[in-house]
Amino acid sequence: MRNILFGIIVIFLTFLTACSNSDDDNSGDGSSDPTTVTQSVINGGGWKVSLFTEDGVDHTSYFNDFQFLFKEHSEVTATKTTTIVTGSWSVFSDSGKTKFLLTFPDIQKFDEISEDWELLSKTSTLIKLKHVSGGNGGSDILELIKL
Repeated sequence: MRNILFGIIVIFLTFLTACSNSDDDNSGDGSSDPTTVTQSVINGGGWKVSLFTEDGVDHTSYFNDFQFLFKEHSEVTATKTTTIVTGSWSVFSDSGKTKFLLTFPDIQKFDEISEDWELLSKTSTLIKLKHVSGGNGGSDILELIKL
């Protein structure tokens, strides 16, 4: 009887331990992992700004017709007919949050999106980002959609 009880306890503890080792990442597909985000952006082809708001004011039109191409080695280009703006980008983890850093020169409002953005969500066709302003605490939203 003692051996049966001992066996049941061992099985129960094994089951309990296996259940407690679950991954706390709610994304399901690892989409918030910086390496996964980086690869999907590089392999995703061109992207465009589908939404850009600063403190609730829509400025999406700043980037109408620009196609963003994220390249390896941290280079990003934004192209609109004959205009090409080159910047840099990276994805990293900071205090448990996945960040998307964009850096552009002060050309045609590109300085407005030169920020360290928090990744809110990512699918194969949409990336949603948020930046909280240090000065006034306002929030900016940037959404990129795959072309």
